[in-house]
Amino acid sequence: MTSVIKIDFPENSVTVVLFLLTAFVILFSYISYFVKERLFLSEPLVATLVGILVGPKVLGWINPMAWTDEIHHLTFEISQAIILIQIIMAVIQTPKNFFKHHWKGLATLWGPVSIYMWVVTGLIFKFGLGIDYWPAFILASCTTPTDPVLANSIVSGRFATLHIPINIRYVLSAESAGNDGVAYPLFLLAFLFHTQGDSSIFKNIFQWLGEVICYSVILAVVVGCLIGFVSKYIFKFCLKKKLMDKPSFMAFLVCLALCTGAICDFFTISNYIAVCCAGVVIAWDDFFAAESANTHAQEVLDMLMNWAFFIFFGSTINWSAFNSGYLVLWRLFLVTALIFVFRRLPAVLVFRNWITPIRFFKETIYVGWFGPVGVGAMWYTSLAIQRLHIEPFEHVTNDDGTVTKSENQLFNMYYYSIMFIVLLSIVLHGITVPIAHMTLTYTTRSFHKKEADAAWPKDMPIDGNAISGPITKLDSDTVLKKKEENADITEQSDKIANITPIRETGDDSERDDNVQININDLDENNFQVRDSEAHLVSTKDEENDY
Repeated sequence: MTSVIKIDFPENSVTVVLFLLTAFVILFSYISYFVKERLFLSEPLVATLVGILVGPKVLGWINPMAWTDEIHHLTFEISQAIILIQIIMAVIQTPKNFFKHHWKGLATLWGPVSIYMWVVTGLIFKFGLGIDYWPAFILASCTTPTDPVLANSIVSGRFATLHIPINIRYVLSAESAGNDGVAYPLFLLAFLFHTQGDSSIFKNIFQWLGEVICYSVILAVVVGCLIGFVSKYIFKFCLKKKLMDKPSFMAFLVCLALCTGAICDFFTISNYIAVCCAGVVIAWDDFFAAESANTHAQEVLDMLMNWAFFIFFGSTINWSAFNSGYLVLWRLFLVTALIFVFRRLPAVLVFRNWITPIRFFKETIYVGWFGPVGVGAMWYTSLAIQRLHIEPFEHVTNDDGTVTKSENQLFNMYYYSIMFIVLLSIVLHGITVPIAHMTLTYTTRSFHKKEADAAWPKDMPIDGNAISGPITKLDSDTVLKKKEENADITEQSDKIANITPIRETGDDSERDDNVQININDLDENNFQVRDSEAHLVSTKDEENDY
């Protein structure tokens, strides 16, 4: 008699992968607040460590390298989906007026700063690894974009809310949304010169201007804006006519990002640029931000995909490849250290006056340091391997007819050199977030003041009329909160950029305890966050006690 009861733990099976992923999510959920808000560790760092633990070098429960010989194809597809979703989420969460008033600062980060990062990183790869110029610049284009996944983990959470100014959080998030697309023409420029070295310089440049800039980039901008405008118009119409239910609304942005990326892939244009432009058009009037303010389905999906990717990333690390062939371990450490020091910070220091959201020198240091390398770098290095037709393994036929498979050192140079930099970026940028408390000594609610101290808004005249009147008028969209409701209005402080004083008409007997708050008006020359509304309400209560 054959028993049907069988206890089995099949290593590297789909069942094991699902079990480990879901078990990690459940266990991490129990202590997520403690890990993120007390230890200040980022989710990508924790997920990567879990991937290393369950990977082939430790417990051996998951080994994605055994699933396929072409691991870069799997990395390419997973990372592309995650980046597309992160781009549109980063754009939607950025206030509409930020792009309008601070386009010059974002253009500086996407233009001169990105080009500087590409050139300097290419030279570091060239002389640090001892490779040719154009392969070095291909690798440099992989590390140029600021990763939206890691950037989101840095600028979100309780610590970021308390200690990182809102203007810095917005500029890092908005920059990361566009940087993945900016790196695309730089990558193709290095690719053309590497694969068409026999052609003249002018021929390669004209081909790059015609096929890349005019077609892949400009057409991507047009397609993205068109998709964003049409989608938003139809969306508003269906919502107004009550043709759409809430679950469909919550899935709209995620599916729009993936659909736009697929359409661009059909025509070989930059999908990241198109999705970013579509997101800017959709978010231009803050309609989606307002409608999705109380929904978290997209955030949950985004979180699950990020966890899955970084567990996958940690389990695919081939530790022996870091010290073989073109790669030497001490050279990788040297190259990575030089990249983190000289890749971004000097350019931000030079162009700090053009980056309008930056107001203080300490903010310059913070923006210059926190330019993490992550999922986008893995996507670009996988793209480079595909375009250059590099196989992960070399198959050699022996005299006896047997075939021997050995690692392709050229593949290891492209794939694992970038993986090493991404790994150190996850670790360094994941554990150095608390240092922001030492470099940025003020909070998002009050510059250079403790939260318990009373503060007076800048540019408000201290006279009898101002003191006796209500505190603020911030914009045309007015939110009224009564103190009897005990409503938590501190969340609105993340959206405040300026406070404009107003004067109240009427005598004191006609005043009530309402506080008027307006949250959209951003002034380019006065982009600061003052005291929170809750603080203002408490100040009002103290006045009434007298």
